Amino acid sequence: MKRMKKIFALLIAIVMVLGMSTSVFAATGTPATGTITITPPSGATGTNTYKIYKVFDATVNSSTGAVAYKLLAGCEDTDVPTGFTAVRGYITAAPASLDDQATALANYDKKVLVDTVTTTGTTAGTSKSLDPGYYYIETSTGTAVYVNAGGNVQVSDKNVIPSVKKSAGTQYSEEAKKAIAAVGTDQAFTAVITKTHGAKNVVFTDTMTNMTYNEDVTITVSAGTAPTATEAVVEKTDTGFTVTFTDAYISGLADGTEITLNYTGKITSAALSTDPAKNTATLTSGDNGSSNTSTDEVEVYNAKITVNKTDGKDPLPGAKFKLKNADGQYYAGATTDGTANWTAAGVEVEAVAVTTGEGEDATTTYTAVFTGLGAGQYTLEESTVPAGYNKAADQTITVTADGFTAANLEQTSTVINEQGTVLPSTGGIGTTIFYIIGAILVIGAGVVLVTRRRMNVQ
Repeated sequence: MKRMKKIFALLIAIVMVLGMSTSVFAATGTPATGTITITPPSGATGTNTYKIYKVFDATVNSSTGAVAYKLLAGCEDTDVPTGFTAVRGYITAAPASLDDQATALANYDKKVLVDTVTTTGTTAGTSKSLDPGYYYIETSTGTAVYVNAGGNVQVSDKNVIPSVKKSAGTQYSEEAKKAIAAVGTDQAFTAVITKTHGAKNVVFTDTMTNMTYNEDVTITVSAGTAPTATEAVVEKTDTGFTVTFTDAYISGLADGTEITLNYTGKITSAALSTDPAKNTATLTSGDNGSSNTSTDEVEVYNAKITVNKTDGKDPLPGAKFKLKNADGQYYAGATTDGTANWTAAGVEVEAVAVTTGEGEDATTTYTAVFTGLGAGQYTLEESTVPAGYNKAADQTITVTADGFTAANLEQTSTVINEQGTVLPSTGGIGTTIFYIIGAILVIGAGVVLVTRRRMNVQ
């Protein structure tokens, strides 16, 4: 059993690396071939590439188990990695620091690529059969790789794929994955990136649907110094923006550091109500073809109010309505991009009176629609009353900030006009009153006449 362990241990010994990432294998025991099985890091979602390089050959004394490392064929004693020493083709000294060894091997131009292992997601991949030697593994995830010995070599990539989370508002909140905002207004967003071990080539992308990025992102960190414009390069895109972080900046942050991005987007679509504008944050990381991603999404809704006009029974045309918000501003119409405009507080003259029946089939219904609204309390006022009917009382409609249902976002208000009371049909105050007074006088005269006759008879 001891001998078997020595055989398999020949391929094993790892160097944890920061920067280019990798593993180095040292060997003790009897030379034997074997494979390397590599397990991707926690959180891997895409493909990751592991390049296996042979750095030195290995010889082992079968009696004593002593191991010697030799330069590869064709190399002179001067053809060694920085910090290493070779005498007559054998390695006699190496840097004491594992980080220094890793850096030296990453830059060593005499190493030979012997195999490439590609993994998908968190599924492990296995190399071909390899001869005993000193090996270096270059990973696309970023940095540290560890080896757990036993049987064929098992390499576990201990990197952790960095993640991103996002919400509406100026501070991250798990409860703010949805928001209601009026078309034409600015919606605030917060995205938080967690720096993880081995993070490299970190790129944040925000994709806005039916929104326009306001070019106002600010970046802060939970510990350390916020990045400069050259350490976090911001670029506007057709659908949002990207932030590319330099490896030097990311590697200087402690694992677990939170990078917070605050920014806004203007809602530019027509009223969407229950079909929201979506805002997606995506974080990619890794290199050498890596496609690891983390995403999170916020949905932004807006509301509309539909006025259904009737006489209590049948649809009624010819009415006009104005809408006033809680600040006393009147709805002033929507632009071609759906923006809801409002007058100055208390100014009604510029308000738009939406007429029932516009664009409607007169035989079925008469409605007026106010679109692109945010959360808040609104007052519906009838500004033009259909002929022959009385003005309806004002109605109050409330769109709640946390109601993401059609019942809240697509409210319908039924406004009933009652027919007018019976009034004189001619000018002045009419003749009916005179008929009434005349009748009273005639009755009164009759009463007086009867009374006098009785008195005379007595």
